[in-house]
Amino acid sequence: MVLSMKHPLPDWLERNNVTLEAFAQRVGASRMHLWRLIKGKGNFTTDFLNRVSDATGGEVTVGQLAAALKVEADKRKAEKALPENERRKTPDRRKAGAA
Repeated sequence: MVLSMKHPLPDWLERNNVTLEAFAQRVGASRMHLWRLIKGKGNFTTDFLNRVSDATGGEVTVGQLAAALKVEADKRKAEKALPENERRKTPDRRKAGAA
């Protein structure tokens, strides 16, 4: 069973009225890198996770960030374990432009 977890960073950004772009500058990262963190797509160093946590004043902890990444990784793993006909259907953007 895969747990569902809302990523803590978007909530923090909304509560503090901070845009992703402004937060990215604060952390010293690109907006896309933070988007990947929120979506759980990619590998992130502990240094980066510490910088994100520090930029929130510790309100979003490294543990929360790591837990959110694990949940997303577990979702992807569970999705791959499903038979092809039971997987979520997502459009292949690469093929859309080729048609």
